[in-house]
Amino acid sequence: MAQAYGDSSPIVVLPGGYPRNVAGVPPHFSSALNYRHVTKSAETLSSADQISASLRRAFTNVRNGRPRPALLELPVDLLDAEVDDPIDYVPTKRYRSAPDPAAVREVAQTLVDAQHLVLYAGQGVHYARAWPQLKALAELLEAPVTTSLQGKSAFAENHPLSLGSGSRTLPKPVHHFLQKSDVIFGIGCSFATTNYGIKFPPGKTMIHATADPADLNQYIVADHALIGDAGLTLDAVIAEVSGLLGGQPRGRANAISEEIQTVRDEWLRDWMP
Repeated sequence: MAQAYGDSSPIVVLPGGYPRNVAGVPPHFSSALNYRHVTKSAETLSSADQISASLRRAFTNVRNGRPRPALLELPVDLLDAEVDDPIDYVPTKRYRSAPDPAAVREVAQTLVDAQHLVLYAGQGVHYARAWPQLKALAELLEAPVTTSLQGKSAFAENHPLSLGSGSRTLPKPVHHFLQKSDVIFGIGCSFATTNYGIKFPPGKTMIHATADPADLNQYIVADHALIGDAGLTLDAVIAEVSGLLGGQPRGRANAISEEIQTVRDEWLRDWMP
């Protein structure tokens, strides 16, 4: 297996395969066929002179867009084949996209107008390494933060604005603030319905920020959407929100932090026995 270098991309998997002349004969196993549904791309190397192009496609796939693994199956009869020298391969780059500025302005106004905002961080925050931006936005908006299981630790759970991480079961602060919320801002998440995820209450204004437009409106209806890298998205939202707030929080942080702590203390007191 080969790790895509320079960022937190998934892996490129390089399994061996049966010789090409018997690869399709049962019961021979095909990695490219069987892992096609759990990879972003899966192909079998057809000839030695295609190795550079095949690797270029695989690494481009894992380094761009929604992070998912890629697979290139190597038939065993090609492993000792000669490749022309020099090898024509240029390392692939990672390209990021930023959300529509008009959509960012719309979302920023919604966030500032919210009376009971909750931020929900997913795994995309980790892939973008956007932890400082998430913290900066939470502190600017003085908004409580929860995470998915995959997004756990994207926001420090000893921070006064942390609600903890939610899944099939929830810490009481997560449940309390989600029920109370009027706006939920999901960043770097798919909002997928799963036994290991939060079930969001109905009737909330939902903002969905994701790198993959295929996530939109799959499981929840997005009232507002931002398509782009989580880091670039948060940078853009912070700039707009900062402009609306004059660069300063509004002085709500202490009250919200005290409410979080009160609910957490009640929850722990109930469960401690």
